[in-house]
Amino acid sequence: MLAAFGAGACTQVTVKSDGNTDVMNHFGIVHINVDTQSKPAYVNAKGIGVVFSEGHFNLGWMDNTGVTFPNEDDCRAVFVVQNSDDAEVILNFFRETKTDISTICITGEGI
Repeated sequence: MLAAFGAGACTQVTVKSDGNTDVMNHFGIVHINVDTQSKPAYVNAKGIGVVFSEGHFNLGWMDNTGVTFPNEDDCRAVFVVQNSDDAEVILNFFRETKTDISTICITGEGI
């Protein structure tokens, strides 16, 4: 589970998962939990103020991006891409080299 807590003036969190995009804007104290048990997620959090996130402490401007996978041990390589065309290029490369793509994890803003 990915969690963030902020006492910021303004916070924006974007979660992209399973083809859906959720953008949450908050003012003041915020506590955000992202369920990462069922599907991969791309998470971007931006804010100003005091932010505690996954063992990090920020004072001032914060812009964090992360990816989560339900079974992280199954990922031998993780690629963060801008769009589905980029994902297909990566998968085609590994297919051409006869690499097992079941251990390739791809996520990103455009996925």
